[in-house]
Amino acid sequence: MPKRHQTAETRSGCHEGLVQQWRESSHSKDPVANEWYRSSISYVEKQVGAAATRYCAGCHAPARLFEKDKDASFLSLSNEKGKTPGIACTGCHSISKVNSTLGNAAYEIEPPLLFSFLSSTNPLLQNLHDFLVHIDPKPHAKTFSKPFMSSSESSEFCSTCHKQTLDKPLPIEFPVSGLQDYDYWMNNNYAIDNIETMNSPEDRKGCVDCHMPMVEKKMPDGSIKSFRDHSFSTTFAAGKQIDFSNYFAMNIMQREISRAGGKKDIAVDVVLKTKGIGHAFPAGNINGVKAWVELDVKNGDDVSVIENGAAIQEPFYYGTTFLDERGMMIEHAHGLGAKQATYYNFLPPGAPDVAPFKITLPENVTGSLFLTASFKMQERFVAGPEGTKVPDEVLLCSKTIEIHQKDFSSIAMTSGDDEKAEHILMNEYGIGLLRADRLAESKNIFQRAIRIKPDYLESYVNIGRAYLLEGKLDSALVHIKLVREISPENYDVRYLAALLFKNMGKYEEAKDILRDLRDQFPHNRAVINEYGHVYYLLKSYTAASRVFKRVIRFAPDDPVAHYYLMHVYEKLREPEKAAFEEKLYNRFSKRYNGTTIVPQLAKGDPVRSWQIVPWSYYNQRIPSR
Repeated sequence: MPKRHQTAETRSGCHEGLVQQWRESSHSKDPVANEWYRSSISYVEKQVGAAATRYCAGCHAPARLFEKDKDASFLSLSNEKGKTPGIACTGCHSISKVNSTLGNAAYEIEPPLLFSFLSSTNPLLQNLHDFLVHIDPKPHAKTFSKPFMSSSESSEFCSTCHKQTLDKPLPIEFPVSGLQDYDYWMNNNYAIDNIETMNSPEDRKGCVDCHMPMVEKKMPDGSIKSFRDHSFSTTFAAGKQIDFSNYFAMNIMQREISRAGGKKDIAVDVVLKTKGIGHAFPAGNINGVKAWVELDVKNGDDVSVIENGAAIQEPFYYGTTFLDERGMMIEHAHGLGAKQATYYNFLPPGAPDVAPFKITLPENVTGSLFLTASFKMQERFVAGPEGTKVPDEVLLCSKTIEIHQKDFSSIAMTSGDDEKAEHILMNEYGIGLLRADRLAESKNIFQRAIRIKPDYLESYVNIGRAYLLEGKLDSALVHIKLVREISPENYDVRYLAALLFKNMGKYEEAKDILRDLRDQFPHNRAVINEYGHVYYLLKSYTAASRVFKRVIRFAPDDPVAHYYLMHVYEKLREPEKAAFEEKLYNRFSKRYNGTTIVPQLAKGDPVRSWQIVPWSYYNQRIPSR
């Protein structure tokens, strides 16, 4: 497929409006013109050879894959900045098949119908192509607009490049998640009612619903038609003037005070939650942006308490910072060459997260205090030929509250949020604490929410979650039974009841619940994995293998399914298959924080964190302190 076919200019006269939108998008940019990516590609070439840079081209510049010299350097093919677009029209519209949701350019591409006419530089052939399209446009439309591009499968289509695991042939010692947008989307309620996410229910939305909304256009015949916006809008694009507070909710909880040695320690939790963002934040290249929460404290005279000898804990960071073997920060895209991470922490879509702070005050600091929490972000600086540029900090949202020292108590409701009822705010705070493994505190907060609104079932469900994580099955049963009696169709509590029955050895009861949930949520990997595990515990190994294979069909990198299949094949005395599944499990189970997913096999093992909060949320958290 010649490079000229991979340009938008070939047919810009036919779709000028869409082409103009595309020109404004990141897809239109030559990646080699970006100094950061140029240095990353140079690093790959230096470490493992020029041919390996084609790995990068699969997503950043598909046209480069069709060069005659298969071993040519990505850079040598791009010695002129902006020479060719990164992802032109046919970069997406020539994709004929999505092979899997593993990412890393997991697609097949083929020349479209009438390819030789369309890509020709001969005006006669171009005009012939246009005439044929004018006579009957349906074959053209069918060729370039595949069903998986606009249907419920569109997000799987996007996953081919918006999910990435750095692996061979790149200079990586072990797999690193370089992009995880698709997985975070898949594990939250925008994708499906994922009953273990603890998010508030959301309408189903795929990638195109937010990033390619429908726009109307007047046609030459006067009719109005709707098209997908091809600017691939991103809220956080550089230069956009936007109220970022529409996308984040923040609350401040002052929870305790202690006195010792003439000083007062105030513990504060800042609760953050995204609004309308269907994937984790920061998104995209995971080490390309840093975000953080910082706390400022002033007295009634608008003077920082630090000037009076107070100390405030350092900021709490989101995103990640990769380090090389010398402990220096990696400045390559996607963490190429990383040996360790100083932190690895992301805001999940729709689920609250807690950033803890401690303020130490001298006893002579009295009166009211004004706490301001600010959530900020900044793109990583890039050192290039034109010098080092340090992008500006961007304020995403902030909150200021007043606390009166005479009113200090174990928990002070100081959020200042007028939009949400107090019981909802407390429930969200409890979820953040639960995700941070602060289980005893989370139960207390859920109980507070129930005292405020005794019929608030969601907090009862969440207390049951916390008791399950603590292994206190009898206490979990009390709360789960209560909700089931009031709301027997509640998806959350039915799932938790299945986990409870499984751990109590009541496998048939657990299997019945999980079978019904599987039918309602056919792409919920947590439900189906638990269903397969019940078959394993019942020693129905052949049935268990069928269930786990079902997960792998739509989530081929799910470590839990591979782990169970490994043991299923051992029971079935198929050592070669067991060894193969063990390799896949070892590849997909590790995350950069060193956590390894190890499902339980036998009855009586405690419920694991990832069973209640999906492992893609839970086990990637290395707080910044």
